[in-house]
Amino acid sequence: MSLTELLKQYGLWTVFLGTFFEGEGVMLMAGGLAHQQILSPVGSWLIGALGAYVGHLVYYGLGRYLKAKGLFARFPRWKPKIERALPSSGNIRS
Repeated sequence: MSLTELLKQYGLWTVFLGTFFEGEGVMLMAGGLAHQQILSPVGSWLIGALGAYVGHLVYYGLGRYLKAKGLFARFPRWKPKIERALPSSGNIRS
């Protein structure tokens, strides 16, 4: 079953879950279906924004939780790469 078929069958629930995990592609497809009047344009936009927002909050919280649990003690080779990518964040606790 393709994503387009899921969007047609389950509607805005698919938009919410799709934007929670991967937003841009799902929103493009939802916009196309809204143009064809299969989905509501305003509903697609609102639910897509809500799904992306909730997804970002969950991923942020998960990152804070894993950092506090010592993620880098388990995967020490990730630490230098992340410190290079985020130089202003200071040292990452192990």
